[in-house]
Amino acid sequence: MQIRKQALWQDLWERRTGLRSSFLNGDKSEAVTSEGVKFKVSCLDSGIGSEGTLFIRPEAVVLMVDKSIDNMNFFELSIKTVLFDGSNTKVLAVISGTTHEIMVALPQNRHFAHIKPGDVLQAGVDVKDCRCYG
Repeated sequence: MQIRKQALWQDLWERRTGLRSSFLNGDKSEAVTSEGVKFKVSCLDSGIGSEGTLFIRPEAVVLMVDKSIDNMNFFELSIKTVLFDGSNTKVLAVISGTTHEIMVALPQNRHFAHIKPGDVLQAGVDVKDCRCYG
């Protein structure tokens, strides 16, 4: 049972945080997803080929981000649902214009209490938090 539970969580993690991507240049500092979303990335797998999986941790995404911040990837999110679990509130969102789902952890304050399904928010993630693996 424990193995099956772990496999289910791993599948959920991969579907909500992993985006299959191709690299745009030889130094593997930029990737593009299957639906054309470009991210500057940190590639940690030295043996990776021309494709990899881009992982973004839910707590690394910043909502309503200031676009003047350096070293950030910016994108727009459409909120699908709010997942409330006590002190572990997250939203399931879609990167606008795609079917790419992403999980975003919300800070535990009232700043984002107004968020509801259908809302569209500006978001960003630091380049160092966009990790690619083979």
